[in-house]
Amino acid sequence: MIVTVQITQQVFTETLVNLPDGLTQAAIKQQVFNLYNSGQLALVMDNFHVVFEEINAQILTAETSELSQV
Repeated sequence: MIVTVQITQQVFTETLVNLPDGLTQAAIKQQVFNLYNSGQLALVMDNFHVVFEEINAQILTAETSELSQV
């Protein structure tokens, strides 16, 4: 039997970022966006909380699994 399982969850991550002193709120926001968009934040983020929201399962019949392999 083949079962497709989908899990929906929220993952909360955090990290410490060193920014120069004296930046305005807009400049801090821009620095954080730049780090995120460059992928640099993804390298240092730590998962600290995962909230399970939903799980779904769909049983595939032999016909369905044969069609999906074509």
